[in-house]
Amino acid sequence: MTDTPPREAPAQSPPLLLRHTGDHTGAAYHPRYRPPARAYRCDLCPDPAAFWDHCHDHGLIRGPLCRSCNGSEGFWVHTRHGVEHLMRCPGCRTAGHPPLRNRTARIVPAMQLLLQHYDPARHLVSGHAAWADGTSIWERVFAQLSAGHASAEAQCTHRDCGSRWTVSVDRARFERLDQLRLLAGMNLPGHAYPSGSRRWLPEPTEVFWLDSPAEAPSTPEPPEVATVVLPGAYARRMEEAIPVILDKVALSRCWKRRGRAESFEITSDNIGLITLSTVLYLPFRKDPQQPWTPSERRGLYQASDRIRDALHALTRSH
Repeated sequence: MTDTPPREAPAQSPPLLLRHTGDHTGAAYHPRYRPPARAYRCDLCPDPAAFWDHCHDHGLIRGPLCRSCNGSEGFWVHTRHGVEHLMRCPGCRTAGHPPLRNRTARIVPAMQLLLQHYDPARHLVSGHAAWADGTSIWERVFAQLSAGHASAEAQCTHRDCGSRWTVSVDRARFERLDQLRLLAGMNLPGHAYPSGSRRWLPEPTEVFWLDSPAEAPSTPEPPEVATVVLPGAYARRMEEAIPVILDKVALSRCWKRRGRAESFEITSDNIGLITLSTVLYLPFRKDPQQPWTPSERRGLYQASDRIRDALHALTRSH
């Protein structure tokens, strides 16, 4: 008698997920709303949906989202796809803007960039700065920016310091920094999977300002500029990798030769220098397969020090 090997159960194919075509958009949300969102694909990524995302201001469904996207609303508010998803709520479309909490979240990364570069104490260990009012400042700053000019108090968190200073920015310069940030993809949280592959492509999107800001604008200070000399080897790499960003950042730029050495002089205001300081490693990320030469790497560190010195000189009086 021969033994017959047991038959293996056929592998079950994953269920075919439906693409949401807007059939439930605008319906009144309920925790047990049917059909369940699990039958659909996420509106923002290819993963299976888990929840019906809804507008908390109007109580209306926008569409199905997976667990990750549903918990990342403060992240995808910086992307065009995310803003389009927010505006699927009929109430928001009628109002012409997303809810206030989403509009407030839109300004946070650019304001954090300003905070990182306005540190009069200039500690050797970075990160010793925080907003004096914590996260409660954002609605006030958003109202001020809507009116034309914002200022927020920051404080040093170093145990031996405790100094406080004011970070000020007018709306035009804030918008410039915000758009440069999105153009470079810098400090855009949630735009990549843990593996590093892109999740949401960073791209410039508008800020929905308050129509009737409660605070009157103050007179902005004229922008101050500084010229930074970047080492030639690193500057060549930067010019090849991010020419569009340099075009938008530099008020003027030129190459200078001193003996056998070449250097790159770039003149910009504080917004341009903050952008440069933030994208210093972008040329390496653009082409990680191309090894850096020792002179390029030395130039990177020298460029970082010189840009931060120039920023400190521009901001220490504030």
